[in-house]
Amino acid sequence: MHANIRLFLIFFFIFCGALPGLSFAAEPAQETAAAIKQAVASCRGDQQCEAAVRKRETLAAEKRQQRDAADNALKASSPGSYYLMLLGRFLKAIAFIGGAAGLYVLVMHFLFGKHKQKRRRKTQNDLPH
Repeated sequence: MHANIRLFLIFFFIFCGALPGLSFAAEPAQETAAAIKQAVASCRGDQQCEAAVRKRETLAAEKRQQRDAADNALKASSPGSYYLMLLGRFLKAIAFIGGAAGLYVLVMHFLFGKHKQKRRRKTQNDLPH
């Protein structure tokens, strides 16, 4: 099997295994605070960076909480719609990964493919004796 296809399959299965844990994990306030603290630590004392990171992480946490609340409300009101929405998210993720892998394979084919090699005709001198 081609190495690119093997790598794609490995990343695909890793992503699919991590997807439920990433999309359905409810983050308590302690985990959010720890994530903000870890992100702020990467600023190394720069006040502007710390303020920007705190704001970005706080907005991201609020957005996750709103999405989780909306998901829970939809699940309570209409479980079928909830599962269709989850299927749509999953299909979007698969389409994105498939598109990225397809572009990668296409670029690698054009860069390193066999079509770059010129074929020469076999003459009488090239034939085995």
